[in-house]
Amino acid sequence: MERVFDPTGWAVAAVAASLLLGGTAASAGQKTDRSVNIRPIEDFLEAQGKVYPPPFYMLTWSDPKAGLFMAVDYAGLAAQWLEEQSGGEISIRPEIDGTVIERPLPNGCAEVTVLCHTRNTDMGVAPLDDTLTSLFGHNPLEVLAGDEPALGDSFLKWVFINEAPGAPLPDLLVAYSEHPQNMIMLSIEANGTGPLSEAFGVPDGTPGRAQMTQVGVFRSPGMGATADGWPAEHIKLQVLGH
Repeated sequence: MERVFDPTGWAVAAVAASLLLGGTAASAGQKTDRSVNIRPIEDFLEAQGKVYPPPFYMLTWSDPKAGLFMAVDYAGLAAQWLEEQSGGEISIRPEIDGTVIERPLPNGCAEVTVLCHTRNTDMGVAPLDDTLTSLFGHNPLEVLAGDEPALGDSFLKWVFINEAPGAPLPDLLVAYSEHPQNMIMLSIEANGTGPLSEAFGVPDGTPGRAQMTQVGVFRSPGMGATADGWPAEHIKLQVLGH
């Protein structure tokens, strides 16, 4: 029997691309003026997972104060892997939309802003000191084996320098790990619901809720809250309804 997982309804308030464009409406591939070009979100999605393939291709984030680690399937690659490996019996069906905003720079490079809103996507939370122990949701291998996933919505914003206007967009994880000098900022908001585990101190399968806010600023003066590059690192995990 096909297992179809529906959206949780924990929507993320996405920042509309029109705000970044000063309210100017634009469609993919059309220039709004001489300095800004809009590209389809598919240009970004198609570049993901080329080096680090599924099933564990997710963005992973930490909250040192809470001692938590959270993974989000922002590009839907884990969901695709699950559907393929299960022969279609497991179907999470994330919905992804967004836009890519490209501004040419005087040196021939381009400043690129990616806005990616992913709904009904797989996510999970684990302790920082034991990332293999699921506190919330289950990793793709566990879901493939029959465990219930945690699902929710995420909104990703990534600003970086690309080699030229119109150039292929990079894999985010590769850019972050191998070309940090090109990073300007990276942020994510995510909310989801799903099963908690006994490791969280509740009966296994207790309905839970996770919320995350992460903001990375990579070209700051290095003072105050931005000294480590991450002025916001917040993950909250709780029993649903509390």
